Amino acid sequence: MVRFTFACSGCFLVLVGYLGCSKRPSDRPETVPAVAVVTLDGTAVEGATVVFHGGPDQRGATGRTDSQGIAKMMTFDPGDGAIPGKYKVTIQKIEGPALTTDVKDDAPPPPPHLAPPVPIKHLVPEKYAAPTTTELTADVVKGSKNEFTFPLKK
Repeated sequence: MVRFTFACSGCFLVLVGYLGCSKRPSDRPETVPAVAVVTLDGTAVEGATVVFHGGPDQRGATGRTDSQGIAKMMTFDPGDGAIPGKYKVTIQKIEGPALTTDVKDDAPPPPPHLAPPVPIKHLVPEKYAAPTTTELTADVVKGSKNEFTFPLKK
């Protein structure tokens, strides 16, 4: 009987802990579903990083596009959307050399300030990669569909 009570108590504590952790903390702002659809010259862009940049007192949201160019935005948890408000939007997809850990003769790599610059190629025009150069925006509204289409051009 003692083992049964102890086992039930343990299960109860695990269940209470799970339910307590699965709720949104009350100090978090409410998010609403938001989706970004990215195309480049009419073709879906896969693997691009989309960022909704909030203002100084507003948390932003991020997402990564799938094979159809669709990014489900995330603020706190995967797919939770964005906090209602106005955002600057950046979209970036880059290609660069693969990182390697091969070191000959156990020699340490050069310090970062002496290492040669790593060339990268922007697969989406670079102007969309920075908040200071992008003209893309999103206005996330509670109760709205919040699907933002970004038809980019080279």
